[in-house]
Amino acid sequence: MPNGNKKHRTLLVSITLGVAIILRLYPTLFHGAPWGTDGWPLLKDTQELLSNTPTMLAGNSATFADQYNVYWPGSIVFGAVSSLIFNLLPIEIMPIVIPIVAALSTLILFVIVEKLTGSTIAAFIGSLIFTTSSFDAIFTASVTKETFAYPLFMVGILLLAFSIKQFSFRNLGLFFVVSLALVMAHYALALILATITGSVLIAQLVVSFSRSSRASFDFRLLIMPISILAVIGSYLVYAFPGFEIPVNLSDILSLSSFVILSIAVSLYFTLSKEIPIRLPALILAVALAFLTLSTLVPIVPFQPVIPPSIVFDAIPYLFVGLLALFGYELSHRLLSKDQFSFLAVWIAIPLGLFGFSVFGTPDGLGFIYRLFTFIYAPAAVFAGVSLASFVEKNETAKLATLTNFSTLKKSAVVLVILIIAILCSYQTYAAVAQGQNLLGGQWGYTPSDISSAAFTKSSTIQNMSVSGDSKILYLYDQYYGVNVSVAKGYQILLQGTTNESNTPLVTDEIMLLDGYNIQLYGNPLPLNWSNNLFQHSSLIYTNGNDEIWY
Repeated sequence: MPNGNKKHRTLLVSITLGVAIILRLYPTLFHGAPWGTDGWPLLKDTQELLSNTPTMLAGNSATFADQYNVYWPGSIVFGAVSSLIFNLLPIEIMPIVIPIVAALSTLILFVIVEKLTGSTIAAFIGSLIFTTSSFDAIFTASVTKETFAYPLFMVGILLLAFSIKQFSFRNLGLFFVVSLALVMAHYALALILATITGSVLIAQLVVSFSRSSRASFDFRLLIMPISILAVIGSYLVYAFPGFEIPVNLSDILSLSSFVILSIAVSLYFTLSKEIPIRLPALILAVALAFLTLSTLVPIVPFQPVIPPSIVFDAIPYLFVGLLALFGYELSHRLLSKDQFSFLAVWIAIPLGLFGFSVFGTPDGLGFIYRLFTFIYAPAAVFAGVSLASFVEKNETAKLATLTNFSTLKKSAVVLVILIIAILCSYQTYAAVAQGQNLLGGQWGYTPSDISSAAFTKSSTIQNMSVSGDSKILYLYDQYYGVNVSVAKGYQILLQGTTNESNTPLVTDEIMLLDGYNIQLYGNPLPLNWSNNLFQHSSLIYTNGNDEIWY
């Protein structure tokens, strides 16, 4: 794709990076407290590390109650260093610096797209579409291992792209270092990177054989998947007690079949003379049908019945999917087979993992929503290619529209980009400011939540527990060390009976809107649950947002 807009490259990069940082800091700055449930264990671990350094992070002599996250200490160590540099507590600095680190993924994606397509415009559009997606902005606004690890994952993809174009031992060394840092940050992302790396190189090898030219494939590239698998295997010798993915032969065979199918489909499209656009379009239509059906009945286990408003919220993403289909076909026609196979495998592997999570294992619920980001990044790349083709002149044989360049087309593309970005960004606002369930609103904490937890910690008898939903559980138990029973709290509120468990019940205002958060989303409560509490329990604490009943 012609790169006549390189003179504006710095401005375009600054826009995408600025938007990424703003959207990821917005939840914490709006509420004035760390965003998200999963961050509390890491905040506690970082605080413990600073208080007990030097110490072993894990093992029999460890000083940490958390014997899971400490085996993957990348974000913890980074948080501790940030705390020392800025002279702030982990709870004050980590909710700021880690989302900023996560925003760097947008910058790396920009470079990847520019490297693969040669187009600054496609890089700008793809990275902007990606960074405004609400599910990624909301998820990476939290202090989580994934938030910290995803930029490292993207660096790995970037090094793979550079190495395929021209192998160098410098890139190989960097890839090894990134692999080590990534597995220390989050093992699942390291495994996904290893899968994509191996799959991309298999596809590249097959493509080179299809040209009857083995010399076009540099076999030294195979060192990359071998090295990352060696790093993962070696590290797991130490960290296997913290490896929480259930592993059995059935799951391994099922997962392998989905990965092999993903590679095969990618190669089929890569080696085809033309892509039957009807097949990908059919897949998109099936996705829309499943989404619509989900408003009536659950499609997968533990999935709630989705309100119709979520279908409306999904419209910009479905439109991006449509653009991605056109971009997929356009990339196949005008990119080299090596470039296209890279992009095709990059999107196929996360789709295959998504299929495995839904259909291949009963334990896939926790992976499904995490895979959206991995699918959406390459989808945004293809969408960027599609839109960029309308605004760049056909000055070379690379990706470009075959029609004349016009100001009208340019304006229309800008309008489409703005509509997508605004609609997706609004969903972040809806989740944060309006607390909408299923969009992530149930993950929001306020300073009053922290003050109620501190009060409970200082007022309860040692080893005494309280009842509350999973949002309460993460803050009270994982940060303050107060035992929380999620099941007891739900039973009391659902049945409207007297609290006979001798454990205080904690409620907050978000329950009025989203219900009782048992695991991933708020479950409906009786309309009169608040009145029942006043009738059957005594209010012993309130700060206007949180209430404790006994």
